[in-house]
Amino acid sequence: MSNNTINKLMIQMKKLLDVAVKHGILKENPCQQLKKLPVKKKKMDYWTPTEFQEFMTLFTPEEYPFQLFFKVAYLTGMRMERTFKTDVGRY
Repeated sequence: MSNNTINKLMIQMKKLLDVAVKHGILKENPCQQLKKLPVKKKKMDYWTPTEFQEFMTLFTPEEYPFQLFFKVAYLTGMRMERTFKTDVGRY
């Protein structure tokens, strides 16, 4: 298990035991003194404008919808799932 997963489980356990203390089942929460494990943050790898322009040249005219999708995602920083879910008619 990753440290992040363990941290999430510890939070749930602490909350569960807090309820037990609240209802008088336990005198104190044994998880009170637990500290989170260190979590390494993933380093994001971004395209430079030059790399992106090179990528854009790979599309054929028939692939314009895909080119547009990637251009919107790159210029706005949206993730793929969010770009797909955008409802243009709502705005």
